Amino acid sequence: MKRLVLLGMAAWACAASAQMEMRVKPFVQVVGDGQIGVSWLVTSNAFGSVKWKQQGDAWAEAYYAADGLREANAPVQRARIAGYNPALPLMLEAASSEIRSFKVYRAPEYGTAVTNRPPQVAALMSAEGDTSFAVFTDCHSRTNCITEMLPKLGEGLRFVVLNGDNLNDPPTEQAAIDGLFAPMAWLTEQGLATLFLRGNHETRGAFARDLKRYLVLPDNKYYGAMTLGKLRLIWLDCGEDKVDGHKEYYGLNDFAPYMQAQLEWLKRELAGEAFRQAAWRIVITHIPPEWNSEEAAKWEGTVRMNTQFAPLLSKAGVTAMICGHTHKPARLPPSEKEGFGFSGPVFIGGCWPTEKQVVTRVDVQGGQLKITMIKPDGSVFAEQAWPEK
Repeated sequence: MKRLVLLGMAAWACAASAQMEMRVKPFVQVVGDGQIGVSWLVTSNAFGSVKWKQQGDAWAEAYYAADGLREANAPVQRARIAGYNPALPLMLEAASSEIRSFKVYRAPEYGTAVTNRPPQVAALMSAEGDTSFAVFTDCHSRTNCITEMLPKLGEGLRFVVLNGDNLNDPPTEQAAIDGLFAPMAWLTEQGLATLFLRGNHETRGAFARDLKRYLVLPDNKYYGAMTLGKLRLIWLDCGEDKVDGHKEYYGLNDFAPYMQAQLEWLKRELAGEAFRQAAWRIVITHIPPEWNSEEAAKWEGTVRMNTQFAPLLSKAGVTAMICGHTHKPARLPPSEKEGFGFSGPVFIGGCWPTEKQVVTRVDVQGGQLKITMIKPDGSVFAEQAWPEK
């Protein structure tokens, strides 16, 4: 018994003397017009903040606050940077101070401090409004989809979009770290911010309800929009692919009102000045409108896209949609059915199996929008261009 007590005390002493470390390095996230986000993870409860600057500016501080309280006393660290100029590169340093004691009416007792300064993050667009980004989809926690394919996509990328099912039903925080947060941190190390979208598989697994606490999102929603030069970019949350009452969800899903609220937000976005003034409008979402396949009437997510979202996007004059989900890369032609499906091209990327991966690249350059679908050998699967009208 005495031996067990001594071993227990020794274990406690080791734990007590352990130094806080950075578990996941900072990952920079595209949030929307005038905003960008940063998240990172440490091994103890801490308070985190970010020093940041852009060309010619002095260093400023950013952190995450909600409902009057700055985020603190947790291992998840975040900062929301407001006043961000997407036409300028970003320099930042993330810092965390361990909180060893957090009591009412007493100053926190701080312990270890850790910092990390990633490489300069590329501007999301040039001063003239040109931009280039890549859209990955359906990696399903296989991170080599990103690390092996990125060098084959050509020069000049400014950010990366992860368009859903990057995680595969995450059961734990570690699964999300391995399949999503660490790859996003790796992209930041390459100088690229990430725009994250949920797919239907991010809505599953025990960790699905915790995911939002690790990200910086527009208005704390999984959907949003921003202007990049003459391009208006909209991203939508696809929701689940089956009805809420399906037996696989055990009564725990409630997507119907959530998707209706997103639809009402989209109507306001499509009526807005930023959308109407854009030369090109692109919508990115995980589940595509598949008007010409049997899937059109089989799954709730596809039915919802075909009958509610896509017709609205068609009427508003959206240029193209970029999707995933099917694991069958394709460029779908415009729908032939009025009021059903999408009236423009739909680019469906994929990453299953990895050797047949197709990544979609978007370039706005010199008065032209071009969408190119690229295979692992660098060859072109499909492409289309639109000159400015």
